[in-house]
Amino acid sequence: MTERFTLRTKERRMGEVRKRMMKMSRKSGIVAIALIALMCVGVAYAAYYVYSDVVGITLSYQVTLTILSHDGSTIHLKATVTDNSVAANGMTVHFWRTDSGGSEIEYLGSDTTGVSGIALKDYAATGNGDYYFRARLDVP
Repeated sequence: MTERFTLRTKERRMGEVRKRMMKMSRKSGIVAIALIALMCVGVAYAAYYVYSDVVGITLSYQVTLTILSHDGSTIHLKATVTDNSVAANGMTVHFWRTDSGGSEIEYLGSDTTGVSGIALKDYAATGNGDYYFRARLDVP
């Protein structure tokens, strides 16, 4: 008799648990549907944008390399950097020795332009002959 009572009690409790779970799953399903509906509505509203006008600027950096002078075997190089014809301050210029076709042979180092847009580098020639140089600008 005790075994039947215990078994029936367990069955009743299991039935109650099932009912509670069904109620919870129904509520969960409704909540899930509501969340999906809200997400769909949110996606629909996200499709509307307000745009600004398009603005632009043309950067026109130019590097002009000249040989200032040479005294004995030292060659003084001067690179002038401009941006839209205005001196460019704080720009890093790299100096190279090249062959006559412009292929880089030797890196000479770098210098940073001042307010006048000028970077300087000296090169000590190693003997007689033709020397060619190039200046390269790191554009920000």
